[in-house]
Amino acid sequence: MLRYVGVVDRGLVHETNDDAAMLKHSVIHDGIFEGESDIEGGLFAVADGVGSIENSELASRYVLYCLEECNPRKAEDILLCINQANNGLVKNSYESVLSTTLCAVGVLGKQLISYNVGNSRLYRFRGGFLRQLTRDHSKVQELLDMGILNEETAKDYSEKNIITRCLGAAGFSTDWITVTEHRENFIYNDVLMLCTDGIHDYVEIEELENILSRDISLKEKAKKIIQCAHDKGGYDNETVVLIEKNE
Repeated sequence: MLRYVGVVDRGLVHETNDDAAMLKHSVIHDGIFEGESDIEGGLFAVADGVGSIENSELASRYVLYCLEECNPRKAEDILLCINQANNGLVKNSYESVLSTTLCAVGVLGKQLISYNVGNSRLYRFRGGFLRQLTRDHSKVQELLDMGILNEETAKDYSEKNIITRCLGAAGFSTDWITVTEHRENFIYNDVLMLCTDGIHDYVEIEELENILSRDISLKEKAKKIIQCAHDKGGYDNETVVLIEKNE
């Protein structure tokens, strides 16, 4: 059985919400959605409209609606839908560019396949530890790879929000999408966490591990993660999706 919950929150500073989430066939751009399924499969995603410009919230919602009916077992179809979504963003961009990050995961029983563009992330929580499964497309990640920054200096880097890939950008191709098959499996009592940078830029890994370790409902865990981001100032839109596998 899969249990899942998503929370999309505007935060405490922004007037609009550029984030959106998809849980199986349901897209949300504000509030809480939860569900469960006896079928251990589905496509889940988060997206974050880039730039906080006029109508930027439309980009994240549009991409997820394009993915809403995709079969998680058909990677080629998912990539086709992502490409079509990108073309739609480009076609409908006029004075301002509509662009968005995307992090999606297809759950196929024990197998996971992730699709990532930008700096929204997928994590897996197992045995008390949270592990990042995707790799950011960002300036700070490039500097980490080159050894110019380390994990500590990267936290306070002034340009940490600059991403190097997104949907809706000029020259986009499906080669920009990092598709990863995670062979370490999704086992009972694991929790997958998808989130935007409004969560991972402000809430420490140790804080997330503490929340995910508590003996409370999945919904309460998601709400506490959002509250933790608020406690840090709520400077960005905040989205978290939790997916738990139970016997």
